[in-house]
This record gives sequence, structure tokens and C-alpha cells, in this order.
Amino acid sequence: MKKLFIACLLLFSLARAGDSASLEVQGFSRDGRYLVFEQYGFQDGSGFPYSSVHVVDVKKNVLLWQTERVIEQDQGTLLQARSMVRGVAKSVLARYKLLSALPGSSIGIAANGYFISGKKLYQLQLKTNRRANTTCSDGMESLLELKLSVDNKTRVLQKDSQLPAARTCALGYKLHHVHVFGQQLAVFLTRETPGFEGSDLRWMVVTGTL
Repeated sequence: MKKLFIACLLLFSLARAGDSASLEVQGFSRDGRYLVFEQYGFQDGSGFPYSSVHVVDVKKNVLLWQTERVIEQDQGTLLQARSMVRGVAKSVLARYKLLSALPGSSIGIAANGYFISGKKLYQLQLKTNRRANTTCSDGMESLLELKLSVDNKTRVLQKDSQLPAARTCALGYKLHHVHVFGQQLAVFLTRETPGFEGSDLRWMVVTGTL
């Protein structure tokens, strides 16, 4: 009976297990206009290694370019996937002057959304709005609204009216940390999405100025 109980617990944990991507923020262009980051990991279900590179216009808070590579081989490695996607991205990173990106400062966010930069106290306010989408597995998806407050003033960094294809059927979001480069701000969040063996976690960024 004890062995059966342990086996059931293992099956339950496996059924809930998804794919959580790792993040590497490579940094900003020297003028702070562009940002590049990479996320990578192993796909749930297949276990194939993957990596994707994303280039963002910081001022406009717009994803300019992204690409992903998956090594669809049982003996494929994460190093292969990351090397492959970086090779593909090299010419694009050169165009946006991101081959020697500058990391800026990485700052943690407190549970209540506060962080300190340049001796000022900022607060991020994340709100998730659920709406119906019949194409999603649970019939719902989550839009986000992100605000930044400082010196008793609040402004909206991003408010979704609809979701881009890359975020269709998102289940939710969570603040993680910020990167600051001069007055440029990049807020990194995790995004939960339906996966093959459970919920998957991917990274996204909302950008703006302090």
C-alpha cells in the first residue's frame, strides 16, 4: 500500500510538471534603445532542447524580432540549441548594435511590487484581466495591465486590449525583476501557459522609462 501511495504521488507530480524556461538578459544597446534577451530549456513532452532570442524596442515597448530553434533529436543538447539560435541571431543583433550589449543593473522586486533605483522608490502594479476565448483549453485567457508609480504619480506601462499570437491562452503573469540602464526600464515577468504535461513558464518583458 505504501509503495502504491508513493507511486501515485510521483504520477501526480509528473502530470503537473511543465516546462520552465531559463532566462539570460544579454542587455541593452549602448544608446539604450534596444534590448536583447534569450530564454531556453527543454520542451515538456518531447524533452527536446530549445532556445529563443528576442529583440525589443525599449522606448516603444515593441517586440521587433524573435527566433527559436529546437534540436529535435534524442541526443540533442541545450548547448547546441543555444549555439544555433545565436548563430542565426548574429546578423540581426549587429543591425541593432547588440553584439556587445550592456547589461545595466538587475534589481529585485519586492512582493508588494516595490523596487529602488537611483535612490527613488518605485512600485509596479500588475493586474490580470481574464476573458473568454473558446480556442483555449479552459475557455479563458489572461490579459495584463502593468502600472509604474513614483513620487505619487502613476502611469501605465502596458495594458492589453488583445493578446498577440505568442501569448494566446496565457493563464497568468508574475513579476520577477527589472533591468535598468540609465533611464531605460525593462520589467521581466513570467508567463504561465498551457503545456503538454502541465503549465509551462515562459519569459516576457515590458519596457519603458523610469
